[in-house]
This record gives sequence, C-alpha cells and structure tokens, in this order.
Amino acid sequence: MNFRDLLNVSGGNMGSTLNMLKNILTDTTKTQSSQNQIDPNQGIEELALLFETLYNLLVDKGLFTNDEFQKKFNELDMIDGVKDNKHKR
Repeated sequence: MNFRDLLNVSGGNMGSTLNMLKNILTDTTKTQSSQNQIDPNQGIEELALLFETLYNLLVDKGLFTNDEFQKKFNELDMIDGVKDNKHKR
C-alpha cells in the first residue's frame, strides 16, 4: 500500500485519509509483513507530492491564495504558543 492508495481506501475523504496516515506513521505496536510495510522515505516523498498536488489544485481553482495559506499555517502552528512548524493540540 502506498499513500495514494489511502485516498481510495478512505473513500476520498481527506480527514479519514489523514487519520489513517497518522495511525500508519505512529503505530509501532503493529507488526506488518515486509510486503505491506511502508518505507518511511518513500512515504514522505509520496505524502509531499500528494500535498503539493492538493495545494496547487486549490490555488489554481482560486479557493485560497498563497498568503492565505501561509497565514493559516502560522495560525495553526501557534496553537500551542510555539512557532516550531509542528501541529500540537
């Protein structure tokens, strides 16, 4: 399974996809067969491409601007009061 497959598995729901990604990347208690194991580097590259694709589609369709995105990014980054490019709640 790769990250693009997650879009199909979760029915195209981005929230479900992100939750599934979080579980895959953080769940170290499950043992996966080597066939189903995701290489972390490949996973990060696929996730980066997926994000860039979504970002570009949304900007191209005029749903938000780069400035609006950056403002929201900074707002979410500061939820915990620390500007560290991490999302903590």
